[in-house]
Amino acid sequence: MLKQLQIITKCYLISAVILTVLLVQSVFSHFLMSSISQNVDEQQSITLPTLEASYELKINIIQIQQWLSDISATRAMYGLNDGLDEATKSYNQAVKTIIELERLLPEKSADLAKIKHALDTYFETGKTMANAYITGGAS
Repeated sequence: MLKQLQIITKCYLISAVILTVLLVQSVFSHFLMSSISQNVDEQQSITLPTLEASYELKINIIQIQQWLSDISATRAMYGLNDGLDEATKSYNQAVKTIIELERLLPEKSADLAKIKHALDTYFETGKTMANAYITGGAS
């Protein structure tokens, strides 16, 4: 059958097949790029801010511990009495960060509520410990 077709008809047929393949590939590429674009948007609007907020929360929790340990060790003597104030600042920032994480990840609000409760307990226990060292010393 192909032997009987003229060369011009064969060229048209080959061109039509090539154009059809290119069209299908273009449509597929368009949908793939659209999916990639959506993933990038999600990364920029949710994943990266969540990562940054989680890191900030970690740092704030570390700072709470460090400031409370510092004031416990110095017993708030010799002008080294800013530990409770600084620990409170870090605690307040940690709470703000948890609220931000709840906004970014509403599906994780139950887990974040547990973290908030643990943070409250951690901070109150740390303040109690620091005050005990300030008033009673290490003995």
